[in-house]
Amino acid sequence: MIEGLAGYDFEGQDWSGMDLSDTDLRDTRFHSASLEGADLRGADLRGANLKRANLEGADLRGANLDGANLMFAKLLNADLRGADLKDSLLMFARLSNANLEGARLPSNYRSAVQRGG
Repeated sequence: MIEGLAGYDFEGQDWSGMDLSDTDLRDTRFHSASLEGADLRGADLRGANLKRANLEGADLRGANLDGANLMFAKLLNADLRGADLKDSLLMFARLSNANLEGARLPSNYRSAVQRGG
């Protein structure tokens, strides 16, 4: 767990494979960043900007993404089991083969995302 990252701007940076489990990332800006294969289990991502972020293969089990911006995010093969996505923006997010078992999804989930690759 890394401490003290809430509210920082990491736009376009590469966090691939990083262990950010249980980290406070509220209101953090990861716009167009790469978090491919990152461990975000239990991370607090409320209000985070993940627009156009690459989260392919990321582990987001139990993460709190309430109110996060995931527009155009790439979540292919991501593990979102038990994640809270209520009130998140998922328009045009790519979720092919993502595991959403037990995830709390926004009411407009089905119309907002792209299930295909």
